[in-house]
Amino acid sequence: MDLSFFKKKWHFRHQKENEKNLYELFLKARKLNPTDEFLSPNNSHLSDPDNFPEMQKACERVYSAIQKNEKILVFGDYDLDGISGAAILFRTLKLLGANVSVWLPSRADGFGLTKKYAQSAIERKFDLVITTDCGFSDYNSVVSLKEQGIDTIITDHHSIPKKIPPYYAIIHPQYPIMQDTLFAGAGVALKFAQGLLKNNLPAELLEFSALGTVADLVELTNENRIIVALGIECLKKTKNPGLQRLFALSGTKQNEIDVEKIAFFIAPRLNSAGRMAHPMEALALLLGKVENAPILEKINSERQLVTEKYIKQILEELDHNQPALVVKTDATAGIIGLLAGRLQERFNKPVVVLSEEENEFKASCRSPEDFHLADSLKELSSHFLAYGGHAQAAGFSLIKENYSNFEKDFHNLVLKKRGNKPPAPLLKIDAQISLDDLSLESVEQLLCLAPFGAGFSAPVFSIKAEEIYDSRCVGKTGKHLLFRCGSFSAIAFSCADALDFIHKKGSRVEIAFTPEINTWNGSKSVKLKVYDFR
Repeated sequence: MDLSFFKKKWHFRHQKENEKNLYELFLKARKLNPTDEFLSPNNSHLSDPDNFPEMQKACERVYSAIQKNEKILVFGDYDLDGISGAAILFRTLKLLGANVSVWLPSRADGFGLTKKYAQSAIERKFDLVITTDCGFSDYNSVVSLKEQGIDTIITDHHSIPKKIPPYYAIIHPQYPIMQDTLFAGAGVALKFAQGLLKNNLPAELLEFSALGTVADLVELTNENRIIVALGIECLKKTKNPGLQRLFALSGTKQNEIDVEKIAFFIAPRLNSAGRMAHPMEALALLLGKVENAPILEKINSERQLVTEKYIKQILEELDHNQPALVVKTDATAGIIGLLAGRLQERFNKPVVVLSEEENEFKASCRSPEDFHLADSLKELSSHFLAYGGHAQAAGFSLIKENYSNFEKDFHNLVLKKRGNKPPAPLLKIDAQISLDDLSLESVEQLLCLAPFGAGFSAPVFSIKAEEIYDSRCVGKTGKHLLFRCGSFSAIAFSCADALDFIHKKGSRVEIAFTPEINTWNGSKSVKLKVYDFR
């Protein structure tokens, strides 16, 4: 089968037969038999926090610290998952009357509870340190704290190291037994809050956990789906002045908040603090500091400009004939992950973008689904000072002298695993339908299956577009493609290059899209969000 305009192979999950509507067609395509928990999640569907074996031990230590007025430190991370987790635990401990402080590292400080912060905790005489979205890999820091009589409770979700720190208690979805759900860091923090508050979770904790879970791209299956569904409903009604102001500045209507709007409009603004300034700016907003919203808006705009500048520069110099892309840049550590993601999407290859810092490189990596980054970096671990991550997103640091050998070995490893002709990226389509299937009622019923996101993607259908007209490029820089397909309005984001294609092919074009509902002046209509053409 010919590849599409974007060089993708279309894979159809299901061949349409006698389904009466899109809802039934989608369920068959995804092999779903939805339960009440799936369709209408509520707080009672959250699992028992005591499924974590050391939950009660951790809770009792916190209760004891509160009773004795001990000093507690919550320590998070610089991305939105860690920021959200810190907000959850700080708010929870405040509700319980704890003497609690919260710290977040900058990217310049490095990931996790570093020696610098462990020493500061000792100097400031904390009695208990609770980590969120980090801690498992900070062996030496936890040892230092313990030697000074400071207990550490670790809440984390990252890979389990060979050498386990001497913690007081640990809450991790894979340690010591595997949970059904691989939570985000904010999800683990929420489970600890649920245990501490004896299942009486305030709405704002669900809001924070939904933000972190969506931003960290964990699969929206099992309990993650429940957390995000509940959190989104809370966000639609939130009284948090910081979030309300951020929604307004981003052009997001509060009652229309969903996974996509969090991912593309809200999370980037909150994450921009950790990328371009300091994550405490975002944490302060979550905790109610409304005046930080315009600050984050400004930082995010700067982040967008800087990202575009570096992408343009890299593309002008890039040799993309190698099996992988390994790029050195003077971009900051907060930007290189965005650059790696953009390059991976464009070239469908494993990408490493390195930022130079004194005598070492910090690297951020992204890869297609057919290449497992975390496992691959493990094979090359002798090159690194430190490394870690997930299947499609990871990072490492190495001294400059190791760069050439790493680059050669990484290219060889990618070539070995992906071959000379790596597979074309798949576009998974639920089924081919006709324009007549797109009634407002059918689409509304289909979208009741939200939230959609990682691990449970939005419905994608294809239609043979018998009539395409009024096509034009739109947006500030003209990079989006707007057209009409039959009686429906359709938009393809960042697809202006396809304009000539659809004009030349005319009625022979097939489009892949997600149906959405557009509301304007109180009137609803179906619109098409288009991903590809063939």
